[in-house]
Amino acid sequence: ASTDDLLQFVQGPDFPVGGIVFNKKDIAHAYANGKGGVVCRGEAEIVEDKKGAFAIVITSVPFRVNKADMLEKVANLVRDKKLEGIKEMRDESTSDIRVVIELKSGANPQTVLNKLYKHTQLEETFHYNMVALVDGVPQTLSLKAILEEYVKHRGEVVRRRTQYDLDKARDREHILLGLKKALDHIDAIIKLIRASKDVPTAHAGLMKQFKFSEVQAQAILDMRLQKLAGLERKKIEDELKEVQALIKDLESILKSKKKMMGIVKDELAAIAEKFGDDRRTKVVKGGVKALSAEDLVPDEESVLVLTRGGYVKRTNPSEYKTQKRGGVGVVDLDTKEEDVVTTLLTTSAHSDLLFFTNKGKVYSTKMYEIPEGRRATKG
Repeated sequence: ASTDDLLQFVQGPDFPVGGIVFNKKDIAHAYANGKGGVVCRGEAEIVEDKKGAFAIVITSVPFRVNKADMLEKVANLVRDKKLEGIKEMRDESTSDIRVVIELKSGANPQTVLNKLYKHTQLEETFHYNMVALVDGVPQTLSLKAILEEYVKHRGEVVRRRTQYDLDKARDREHILLGLKKALDHIDAIIKLIRASKDVPTAHAGLMKQFKFSEVQAQAILDMRLQKLAGLERKKIEDELKEVQALIKDLESILKSKKKMMGIVKDELAAIAEKFGDDRRTKVVKGGVKALSAEDLVPDEESVLVLTRGGYVKRTNPSEYKTQKRGGVGVVDLDTKEEDVVTTLLTTSAHSDLLFFTNKGKVYSTKMYEIPEGRRATKG
């Protein structure tokens, strides 16, 4: 199987905190090369209440992001007036994350959310560095290679465990064979033990007279005489048959790679059954759009004022209000006596403005790039 084939099953990182990861191309690149970065965002939703007030509800944060640190960052941005439009922020988290950010009247919720992504830990880049020891040497591995090494490692675990179990079973078989032999000479063995002045003498006598090994002789001496005399032949023979069947099974596993891989497969399936759960992190096919300055500015109506003297300014339409008959009037622009307003237009903040010169050149800018001023300022 190729890395692309494996991506049908390994869609991307699945963090315990959830979140959203973007750009399957970046994920595929990281898995193919063993290193790379993918953008991860916390989950946030813009909600509107019955009164038309907007709020941003955050229900997850990126992996390894401390929620308290993120909220402190938001508070600092609001305090320093780098993040405007936030009225109140409440942490309603219990076992799950839930942060409610209430917005001021007139604030653009998408713009505020974009600024949260750009200036806080609500958006982070998760970097892959898939390094593993291969035959004692650190190597950067692709998804396919690291899975192959892991399966090989699990196979080695099964082999060593099977060999350990086989060694223990053979040791037990050796002792059972000694006990079975002891049953054939039980009276003589008990007589020899009672006649011996100490344990070493009895141990040597058992080995010399009955041809027991050191281990078998010690196993016999470790039993009380009462228990030794009460040994049941059938019980010993039944256990011996079980142990010998186990030895045969373990030996067949060690001789067959197919059987060992079958055990690896069954054990991994058991782990998946016990610990597997539903995917928490969502994977989005496309990449995250790079936030431009325009994405961080509300697309609100603005008034452009241009004077003959070359002064220009942008103001909020709310600066102007309709007056009833007999109104005193308000100052609109602080200009020199010989300067007059030549252009007054209303358009959105994201609109393109074209400025033509008397030399036939044209310059372009965005409405929001014009410095904002009050109604009476010169510009």
